Amino acid sequence: MVEPPRLPRALVTLCACAVIVLSLFIIVKNATSAPVRWHTATASWYGPGLFGNPLGCAGVGGIRNNARLYPNTVGVASTTLRCNQRIRLMFRGRKMTVRVIDRGPFVPGRQLDLTQAVAKRLKFTGVQEVRWRKY
Repeated sequence: MVEPPRLPRALVTLCACAVIVLSLFIIVKNATSAPVRWHTATASWYGPGLFGNPLGCAGVGGIRNNARLYPNTVGVASTTLRCNQRIRLMFRGRKMTVRVIDRGPFVPGRQLDLTQAVAKRLKFTGVQEVRWRKY
């Protein structure tokens, strides 16, 4: 009976160390991933009277240079979030993922302005609190 060739001891040790390091990496990565953080913001919605106006983030991150606001435009306006940032909105159990497409609101105390299309889909009216998180 012929005995199979044996791997050098150094190679076996190296493989064992690689498995240990990879396992530790996975454990540390999972331990440090932060839970999803929802924020609360005072929001309003905008549209009528502004339809046809250029968007503040036009030309950024795939938003066309000549992009304008229309009744079916989906997005939010924010002065603090970066242009094209995807966020998840939640309002009374309804959720929607949108992008920051414009700058605003410019009313003190408000953090987000929803477009008319987003407000309709979330059944949002007036000025109310919404929850959001980065997506």
